[in-house]
Amino acid sequence: MENFDITCSMPLLSGLETAFEDSLNSNTCIPLLKQELKSKIQIRRLQQGQAELKVTFEPKPKYEMTDEEKQKQARRREVNRIAALKFRRKKKDKITQLEEKANQLTAENKRLEEELKQWRNLHQTRQDSSPATSESGFVWVVIQADT
Repeated sequence: MENFDITCSMPLLSGLETAFEDSLNSNTCIPLLKQELKSKIQIRRLQQGQAELKVTFEPKPKYEMTDEEKQKQARRREVNRIAALKFRRKKKDKITQLEEKANQLTAENKRLEEELKQWRNLHQTRQDSSPATSESGFVWVVIQADT
């Protein structure tokens, strides 16, 4: 293999400026990557003694959609729109259901706290009134520890 001097091949460098501009315009590095790949291929070919390869990158041609394709696309969009509405409605219903459940649990928690408070008050009043009673079939015994 003979040594290759990149400065002797100006066509390789001329595409770099265009690729840089395209990269800035499209806000992507793809044009620069394509130019780099093209340059590497050309350098390898020239190092191997082959002729320079003429490569052009042309954008895909745009074609007009047929009526059938347009109808198919419209149907797809309509089905997708309906599915999105259904999803949003289900999500909203689920959120409403969870909020209702949270409200019910909060109310139940509040009710149980009140009931516990009443039981504690009852217990406290029974302890205060007498050390041992047999009201309601329950016997309350207060044991005091010797300290």
